[in-house]
Formats: sequence, structure tokens, C-alpha cells
Amino acid sequence: MATKNLDVRFVFRSISMVELMTIMEREGYWEDHGVDVRLLEFSDDATRDEERLFSGDIDFILGDHVSPYKRIAEGHPMVCLGQTVNFENVWIATTQEITSLPMLTGKRVVGKPLWTDGRHIGHHDGTKLLFLNMQGVDTERVDWVDDGSSRNTEGARSSMQIVSDGDADACFIAPRRADAARKAGLRVYEFPPFPMIKNMTLTSMLPSVLKDSELARRVIHVMTEAAEFFISNREETLTILRDPVYPLPEGWVDHLATQYDERAAEYEPTLFPNPEGIVNVHRLSAMLYPEVKQMNPLELWDLRLLHEVRWERQQRAAAS
Repeated sequence: MATKNLDVRFVFRSISMVELMTIMEREGYWEDHGVDVRLLEFSDDATRDEERLFSGDIDFILGDHVSPYKRIAEGHPMVCLGQTVNFENVWIATTQEITSLPMLTGKRVVGKPLWTDGRHIGHHDGTKLLFLNMQGVDTERVDWVDDGSSRNTEGARSSMQIVSDGDADACFIAPRRADAARKAGLRVYEFPPFPMIKNMTLTSMLPSVLKDSELARRVIHVMTEAAEFFISNREETLTILRDPVYPLPEGWVDHLATQYDERAAEYEPTLFPNPEGIVNVHRLSAMLYPEVKQMNPLELWDLRLLHEVRWERQQRAAAS
């Protein structure tokens, strides 16, 4: 399909991305599109990853979409080119005494404050704080209750159990845990999917993409095909993931099997970001970095290649 192979070097920011990356490798999509993966590393240090991107040590970061706003404000022309997941399910379980979410101001909530020991809590937990703020909760006046999950404490109680035991007034739950929360005597607040940029964002440097967009275009093709495969091929995907390209935690595949349809529904194979998700991820960035508040949320995004790839795929399908 491609005439000359191009090398690519990645770091990725979440273990959940191993699912699509394994499909990319095992199904031969990299080879199909003439891409040689020379580096594929997991990293949980956004600052270090961005410095490597600036220096040219890597070509892309998969999953970097909050701190780049700050980097643009500092003069580093970062850019996001595509996106695999556009929403987060945020449901909340409370004691029966909490009859509206703004009542959580001044109450105890299982979670973490925005900043701890000089580091922010990250995108996943930060989204929860943003969501509470948008529901009228003053998160600066919340008494945060640590559930011990970050320390892998043996025998630690679940967040729902902490609320049931009376040691907190509220916690966040996955929708599939709603029935269990109600059986435990808790009040459940259900919400539609919350627009949010998450998971495998393709992030690079704008000058590099403007100089030569062919590598990014090929990567977008691969990401698209991997997402389509996950959505349409449950059993094959579960089998492939028994041999992942990067180690998955014990029990990951078995757990994925119990919620596969839910996970498949999250993927956006066109890679187009949800506009409200872009606005919300910028809001989260502004919570962490006040200097980006006046930026237009779209300053980080260039969707031109998504249009080109979609057109190329449509042309190919029409010719087949």
C-alpha cells in the first residue's frame, strides 16, 4: 500500500492503549501502511515526554491532551491530530441525606484534591473534579477521603464501601455498579456520557507535521483500522490480547471480556474529537494551569489529516 517505509517512535500514557496497539501489531496494520515502529514505551511523566518530543527524540505521544495547552502558552507549538475516545461515564453514589449534588460542598467525597505533594492528580481523577464543579460543587471546600487505591493497600475498602460505612458522603461509581450501590442503601446520580478527550490522542509538534504529514497520515490510518477491529471483532481481540505488545496487568483480558460491549461503544473510529470534549479538556487544563484560561480550546487541534484520511478511505472503498 505504501511505497517507502517510515520509522516512528512513540511513548504512550495509559496501559489501556495496549489494546489497540496490540491489534495494530498482530493484525499487520503497521506493515500494511509502511510504518516501522522503532520505539514504543510506556511513560507516566508528561513533562519528560513533552521534552523528548521537543528535542525530536520521539515523533508522537499517545494520550497527551491536558498539559499541551500550557506548553503552547510557553511557546511550544504542540498539536493534537486525532482522538479515539470522546466521553467519560461519571456517575455518583451518595448517602440518602445528599438530595442534590451542590450539597457536597463541605462534605466528604472519596477522591483526591487537584494538587498533592506538588503534582496534579492526573486526567482521570481531574475529570471527576471538573464534573463536580460543573454540577455546582465547590471542590476546594470538599473534604477528600483517600481510598488507598494509589498505595495498593491490602484489604482496602472500595469507595462504595467507605460511603456505606459512613466514612464519606459520596463517591464516584461506574454505571455497572449502580445496582450494587442502591442495594447498599445509597442514592445514585445517573448522568449521560460526559464529553471528554481521553485515551489515545495522537499528539505531535505542528512544525514537524506541516513539514511532512505523511507519517502522521499513515499512523491515523492504523489507529482507525485498529479501532474498527476492536469494535467488530470481540473474540479475535480477546485472543490477540493474550499476547500483548506490552505487559497488561493480571486479569486484564478477563475483566475486559465482562464489559467488552461497553468498551467497544467508547471508541470513535473516525478519530474526530467531540467539540464539547475539546471544550471540557481545556476547562480541565485551565483548572490546573490558570495561564491557559484565555486560550481558544481549538488552538491545540488540527483536524485536516482526519479529513484527508477519511476521503482516502472512502475512495478506496468505492474502488474495491
